[in-house]
Amino acid sequence: MQEAFVVYEGMPVEIKFQSDYLNFIIGKDHDDWFVMYKESVAFNLRPPDVYKIRVASIELMREEDVF
Repeated sequence: MQEAFVVYEGMPVEIKFQSDYLNFIIGKDHDDWFVMYKESVAFNLRPPDVYKIRVASIELMREEDVF
């Protein structure tokens, strides 16, 4: 089962590449979302690409809790 949660700038996430999860920070530039790796490498997240991510439960917020 999948649930929807709010994504915010500065949110730490882990994204799976091949068989490893790497640590990233989510950022936003105008309407474009991106992730930053080790404060020097960034790439945009674009639909319809699918990314497997892990997020610590303490970082999760539901939309109804924010608005």
